[in-house]
This record gives sequence, structure tokens and C-alpha cells, in this order.
Amino acid sequence: MRNSLFSQKIKRSEVRILIIDDNQIRYNKIIEILTTEKLTIDSILLDDLKNFEKQLQIKWDIIIFGQAYDLKLDQVMMLIQNTASFDIPVLILSPFDYQKDQYWSYINKGCYDVIDVEENTQFYIAFLRALSFSRLLQSQNSLLNELEHIQTQSETRIQAQHLASAQIQEGIHIQANPEYLELFDLKHEDELIGLPLLDILQPNDIQNFKQKFKKVAQGYFDHAAFEIESQHEHAQAFNPLKVEFQPSTQDNIIQLTVTKNQHSLITTPALIIDSEQQTNHPVNRILRTLKTQPAKLNALVIFSLADCPSPIFTRDWNTAKQYFSNIAKHIENQTSYPIFKINTLLVATILQSDSQALLQSKLTSLLALEKPQVLNIQSVNYPLHLKIGYTLISDEVINENNFEQLLALAFNTPLPQATHESSTLQLEPVTQPLQPSLEQPSSVYMQEDSVTIENNQSIKKEQPQNSSFTAIQPTQSTDLMISELYQKLQSQQIQLKFQQLYDKQDSKRIYEVSNGFIFQDQWQDIQSLCLLEQHPNLNVQLSRWILSESCKQLLQFQTQYPDAALIINLHSQILFQDASFIEFIQKLKASLPSQTEFPLILQFNKNDILQHATQAKNKFEQLKQSGILVSLRDFNIQDSPDILAGLEIQFVQLQAKDSQMLDDPIELGKLQQHVEALLTTKPVEIILCQLNDMNLFANAWSVDSRYLQGDYFQKKLELLKDVQDQ
Repeated sequence: MRNSLFSQKIKRSEVRILIIDDNQIRYNKIIEILTTEKLTIDSILLDDLKNFEKQLQIKWDIIIFGQAYDLKLDQVMMLIQNTASFDIPVLILSPFDYQKDQYWSYINKGCYDVIDVEENTQFYIAFLRALSFSRLLQSQNSLLNELEHIQTQSETRIQAQHLASAQIQEGIHIQANPEYLELFDLKHEDELIGLPLLDILQPNDIQNFKQKFKKVAQGYFDHAAFEIESQHEHAQAFNPLKVEFQPSTQDNIIQLTVTKNQHSLITTPALIIDSEQQTNHPVNRILRTLKTQPAKLNALVIFSLADCPSPIFTRDWNTAKQYFSNIAKHIENQTSYPIFKINTLLVATILQSDSQALLQSKLTSLLALEKPQVLNIQSVNYPLHLKIGYTLISDEVINENNFEQLLALAFNTPLPQATHESSTLQLEPVTQPLQPSLEQPSSVYMQEDSVTIENNQSIKKEQPQNSSFTAIQPTQSTDLMISELYQKLQSQQIQLKFQQLYDKQDSKRIYEVSNGFIFQDQWQDIQSLCLLEQHPNLNVQLSRWILSESCKQLLQFQTQYPDAALIINLHSQILFQDASFIEFIQKLKASLPSQTEFPLILQFNKNDILQHATQAKNKFEQLKQSGILVSLRDFNIQDSPDILAGLEIQFVQLQAKDSQMLDDPIELGKLQQHVEALLTTKPVEIILCQLNDMNLFANAWSVDSRYLQGDYFQKKLELLKDVQDQ
């Protein structure tokens, strides 16, 4: 039997190949091998980033990567995976120093295969395999889209004309709509589920029906619509019944539609309007999601407004319209889950998991979205306060009849709170006495500092006698913003934002944590709030709250990804004003059952640390001994690397303005020189930040920085989310 890989059908269509290589001779050889085999080739050769970015917008069958001065393999794979063609097969031309034991590392990066252009036969066979896989994916996507369209049309017609409909699996009923139940005189769907199709339809000519249904079951739908005379006691009054079978997007399931004889097949204009309204009915879309992406556990999550800002009703119509329409977009951006808009005020999504612990982790992570947020409409910020609820569902229990009940149940069921078991961290609210200045630091004690650790024992610090534990109270001299910040802290409305860093070595899952609050409908970044320097006690309280809340979020997220770690932005005053800080952070770390050695990285402003270098040196050494790493932010490439000498730091984040040098080839070269000088003096992990577009992100591969941060890879989110899940 001839191998289907060598089918003539492949040679009849044009093959589009994007080749990344700086060797014209090798490119010519590739084309020669393929054209010799009678393949029709449409190809482009490039070796620069800008052309590659442009060509990624075009559809290709295969990408071949050789070598290019301006492009690295990891960089190419990352850019491909961030496009709509993320699943396109990528073939690697084996490097001159290639060893067989490197094969798995290439496959792990997302490559389809490693091929040798000098081995003509092997190259051609590997190419055909990749091409067949590519065409298979294209056909699959096309068929799925077509099936989705057919199913949507069928559902629309069923709903518009109130046709009887059921789902059949291996000749057995598994679901039916109310019209189907009524046609066959059934009161409840439970009476039908599990019954053979023949037992319900009861056709006069059983053998003829069996032959036709056998063809349908085998996937042949050319003659899947025909009439039958039913012997069913109730349905025979509507003979002849027109039965029509259609494929479903779910494997082994067939959609059956039954039309009564006297039912008019003419769709009135009124029904056409109804049909259009039903096309994207949320119930149908949710069911398709559950069936095409099956999971052991599913939760229907409902987002609604906890309250609505009054300015929305005093502005123009477009403002109100955009506000309500942007709610769904905001939720989608934050969660990356499929969004189903129920109505103007109600948005739903589906959370799926294979275990209760993972589902619990995903649900509790959504609690962050219940904190006050803002929506930007026409350059004006408006408050957004969401209420979130949920209920567990399955494709067997959700239909149009009970959808309203499920919505009500989800609406009234609040999200689960973080559990307080042995694996859960709990920190009590903190209050602190006023302190003098940084020049004369004295101990700052916590009124109650309780952390539940792994053995479920509560560790409490002894408090010194004759100490004041009164909470900070705003005074007349307190700045309005500081007063607001104090209130936000008391009500736990400080917000954390998480942003995953891209690791060039693809071995770490690290997130940077920024923090802030909403003041006069504007986001205020706490880590850059200079006013806090005048209020060290509030500053320390904030830092402790941020640390504990970050660890709570990390603990929940580690249920999904045990190797996750955080870079937490803090003010340096917690180092110098809080005498029990080291003990506090040790307890936090002990409460994290992490699989990574260093789950916590504390990030401080460079200038603040250098002003107190002697004290910082001692604190950093204690942190390292405790398993806590340190990062400095806002490092300028003009700074001498010598200023870091003697400091126990492991990460350096460059200033945002340094990232702009990536746009200019000459400036990029200077940036790399400074980075090399820094790494020579102080071997640290370097973070390039605010890489918010493809060009900056791609050019960052020309700099020896291990970590890349910016909106291009992941935007700042209210909850921890792995990019691969988006």
C-alpha cells in the first residue's frame, strides 16, 4: 500500500513556506529539493526582524528556521506563539554543532522537527510530514468553523420555528427540547434520556429507517432528511414526520430535528428577527463550550454591577453605551476566559478544571475583581464595582428551560473565600505606633502578627510592655490622599496587579506585583508615591499588607502552578523602620509550600537603598539566609555597576527609558555594552521593562537580559494568570 504522505493531492496545491535564514545557497537547495519532487512552492527568504513581523500577518503552511543574525530561535517561537497562526509547524535546519541529545530541547521549545538539508530524502519526508500536519490543522479548523455555522443555523431554525429537537449518541437519546418531549407525550426529559431512538420514533418501515440511520451514524449526511410514518400513539397524529439528522461539533453526537406535517416551513419576517436574536443565544454558546472543551468540573460564573456610578446617567448616550459594553471587554481582558454576554448588566463565563482544588483556586482568584476598579471611557475614568457569583454546572443540566434558574443561583452564590486550612496563610490587620525618622530608626511592633503555617500552629509575637498600639488616625495636616489611602488600607481596598515576566531560558514562572489604589477615579501607584516617605508608619503597614496579600494570592495560584514566584514592589522603609521585618517575612515564606527554592523576591527603589547602603547590606544578607531574594528597580545604565558592590542582590530592573533604546540600532548597541559591563561587575538577572509592543519585545533579544516585562507578553492583571492559559 502506498504511503498517503506521497499522495498526488499534496502536489496539486501550492505550498507556502516562510524561510528564515541568512544563507542564499541553502535556501536554493531547499527549493531545489522540493521542486524536484514536483511540489509547487511559494516561498520567501528573510533574515531580519521587521520583515518577519510583517510576514507573520500572512498565512503560511510551514516555517523553516536556519540561522539569522537579527533573529534567535526562542525569539522566533515566542513571536509565532503570540499570533493567530500559533500552531503552524516550524522546522529547524540542524545547526553545524547539532547533537542528537539536543532534539528534545528543540521539540520542547515548540518546534515540529529538526531536519538536515544535506540529507535530501530525510529532509523531504520530514517536510511532507510537517506539511500534512499543517494541512490537517487547516482542515480541522475549517471543518470546525463550518460545523459551528451549521449547528448555529440549525439551533436558530429550531428556536425560531419551535421545532422538536433531540441529541442522539450511538442511537440513544441524551437530550431533548420541550417541543420534542411534547410531540412524544413526555413530561420530563429524564423519561427520555437513555431510550433508543427507534423506541420513540417507531417508524412503520423499520428496516428502511435503520439503513438510512446507519449511513448517518457513519458520517454520511447527504440523505439525512426524509419522512417517516410513526406508529407512536401521540405523534402519529402529525404524520408524516419529517426527520432531519445533522452533525454536531461534539464527537459521536447527532442532532435530530422532527417537523410535524402541518407545521408551516415558511419563515415569516417576525420569525426572521427572532432567528437573528437567537443565533448567539448565550445558552447555545455555553453548551457548545462545554461540549467542545469538556472538563470534569465546570462552574458558571456571573458578573454583575454591585453599584453603578451616577455620572454615567448624567453624561451623553455614547458614554453610557460604551460604559456598559466595555464591562464585558474588561472582564475578558482580566480573566482571558470565554465571555458570554447575557444582557446589558449581566456577563457570564465558564471556569473549568479537572479537580476541586484547581477549580477552587480559579474561583477564589476572581475575588480580586470585586475590588473597586475604573473603566476609561473617552479619556475619562469611571468607577467600576463588580459583584461575582457562581454555580457548578454540566452540559446535562443546562438548557433554555432552567437557564434563568441557574443564573439566579449563580447570582446569589458568592465566590468562595480562601480556605484557612494548614496550607493557607492568614494575617491579622496591623496597627503601629508612630516612629521618628529614618535617621534614628526604632522598633515598629505589630499589635497582632499571626501567621498560620504548614503545621497549622499559630505563631504570635510577644509584645513589649509599655508600648503604644494605637492605630494611625488622619489629622488636619494629613494630606487628603494619605487620608484616603489610610481608609483604603483599613477596608482592604488596596489593589494588587500581577504581570508575568518572559523568561528567555523558559525555566521560571515569575510575576511582578505592583500595587495601588483608586483616588478621585484615578489609579495611584503606591510604589512611586513620594508622600509616603513622610508617613513611615503607614508605609510599613502598607508594605506588610501587600506582602501578606501577595502571598495569599501566590498560595492559591500554586495549586495550579507550584513553581510560581513573585517579585513584590515595596518601599524601603519596611527594611529600616520595622525591627521585626525579617521574622515577619520568614513566617510568610514558611507558609508557602512552594516547589521553587525562592518563591519571594522583594524589589526596592535603587536610590532609596543606596542612601542607606550600610543598613541595606545587613538586611539583604539576612534575607538571603532566609531564602528571600532582592531586586533593585529604576537602575539606570548610566549608573556605575560599582555602586552595587557589596550588596546581596540577585535581580536588577532597568529604567523604562532604557527600554526605548531598543528602537534605535545604535542605542541598542550602547545598551548591550552597558549590560555587559554590569554583568561583568555584578552577575545578576537583568529585567527589561515596559516592552509594550512587538518591536521592543523582539529587539530585547539582542540584549543579555534574561527577563522581559511588558504588555506585549502580558498586561497587568488583577489576578495571577499564566500566559499559556490565555
